[in-house]
Amino acid sequence: MTTPSVQTELYLDIQQFYAEHMQAVDDGDYAVCALGYTEDALFDTDALPAPLAGRATIMEQLSTATAGARDAGIRRRHFMSMLTVRQDPARENTVHTRSNALVVATPPGGVPAVQRSVIWEDTLVYDESEGRWRIKMRRVRADGAPGRAAG
Repeated sequence: MTTPSVQTELYLDIQQFYAEHMQAVDDGDYAVCALGYTEDALFDTDALPAPLAGRATIMEQLSTATAGARDAGIRRRHFMSMLTVRQDPARENTVHTRSNALVVATPPGGVPAVQRSVIWEDTLVYDESEGRWRIKMRRVRADGAPGRAAG
């Protein structure tokens, strides 16, 4: 399968966006993490019964979902790989990405263990006024997870 290439600079910009965004998630820096989403972002994951709509709702869920591990001193790290970036042919400031990710959890004094293996697909838009990429839509599917019921 051949994917149309994107410019190296664009690819590196997207990698940098993800590095900063996921480090903010891993560090519990939700103010920085929130900047990675558009106000009207959609977050669709098989870990929840329905998609989340809007930056505030997404950040509230993220904070709630990570609170137990954070309070127990468990460190989570997201490791992304196999990133593909496709320019949207109709919109210059929009790209579609897909990557594999592992979520690794390490308890205090413990051994790191893979908690989840996922594929995520994003639609990113470039916010020219802020000079930054933002997630407009995220779809996350865990390996081995049952599909969400239709409805």
